[in-house]
Parts: sequence; C-alpha cells; structure tokens
Amino acid sequence: MELAAKQTEIKNMKDRILKGWNYRRVMYLVFGCIAVAQAFMTKQYFLVLFGVYFAAMGLLGFGCAGGHCAYVPPPAPKKETGDNINES
Repeated sequence: MELAAKQTEIKNMKDRILKGWNYRRVMYLVFGCIAVAQAFMTKQYFLVLFGVYFAAMGLLGFGCAGGHCAYVPPPAPKKETGDNINES
C-alpha cells in the first residue's frame, strides 16, 4: 500500500512541474534564477533565499505563480423580469 501511495505522490509532483505553465510561472522562475545568480555574484548570500523562493514558486506552481491569487467572482444569478405571461 505504501508503494502505491508513493507512486501517486511522485506522479502528482511530476504533473505539478510539467503541466499548467503560463506566462506568470515562467517569469517567476526566470526572475528567481536571476536573483539567485545576482546574489552569488555580489556575495549577498542571504538574498539567495528570496531568489530560491521565487524560483520554486515558478517551478512548482504554488502561490501567485500558480494562479491562486487571482479572484474570480462567481457569476451573478439571472434576474427574472416577470414577463413570463402565457399569451394564448
């Protein structure tokens, strides 16, 4: 049973990385990698954490990079006008 659960977890992680890419995820990944490289070049190693965080958001699709920040209001119910008179 444990083997099946681990295989499911691996498949879910693989799907999370490979599917659902959009412009925002790509930008988070690119700018996160740039931030990590810049932090190493300037020897400001504490900033590597921020770069890794944003790169991970892009790679794994969590947070705003996965589209979870956008609010989409539910559709408004249709109003009836009362013109439903049967004309026979």
